[in-house]
Amino acid sequence: MIGVGLRRGCALAVAAAAAGGLSGCTADPPDPLPDAQALADALAENDVSDGRFAGQASAEVQAQLTEITAGMAPALVAVTAREASVGEPGGGSSSADADAEGAPSATAALAYDWDLDGAGPGTQTWTYVTDVRLVRSDQDDDAMPWQVVWSPTVVHPRLTDGAVLRSDRTQPPRADVVGASGEPLVTARPVQRIGIDKVRVDEDGLRSSAREVAR
Repeated sequence: MIGVGLRRGCALAVAAAAAGGLSGCTADPPDPLPDAQALADALAENDVSDGRFAGQASAEVQAQLTEITAGMAPALVAVTAREASVGEPGGGSSSADADAEGAPSATAALAYDWDLDGAGPGTQTWTYVTDVRLVRSDQDDDAMPWQVVWSPTVVHPRLTDGAVLRSDRTQPPRADVVGASGEPLVTARPVQRIGIDKVRVDEDGLRSSAREVAR
């Protein structure tokens, strides 16, 4: 019933266009959010080999993604797509945009939540939001997904070509243990360790060796 209504509406519009110079109508493109979430799920798995990208092979995009995120191990990431909206055809500045010129265009926000310790809830996290652009060609029908316009900014908004993400842990110097007056009770200082290598001393000599060390 809905499909018939749409076709009839277009036929009426075309007839009106012939009579009065008006343009014909086309159906709105499908909601881009499910395809944006499919991309988000693939990014979280660090595997976009099955994705559809405008003007780029999925294997090429996978190689770039692997290089960008290699320095984040053992961190884990969750990615969620939200706020997808359809805009005007064309526009943009990436290398894939030349193939997407004139195509229906959409933008979705990707929310990243990195678990930097890779140990689950309660560990140190890094969160941010970046945008991804999606396009559809004139040949796409409702059953075909939106195509992703790939750029390093899909992973982080400040990434440029050749830049990568890296997670490093730097331990701060150990602090003093101080008393109520602020005077150090335990502080960093040279320490000598003196002991007995029991492998090199027979059982009868352990006690005498211990006494010698104590003196």
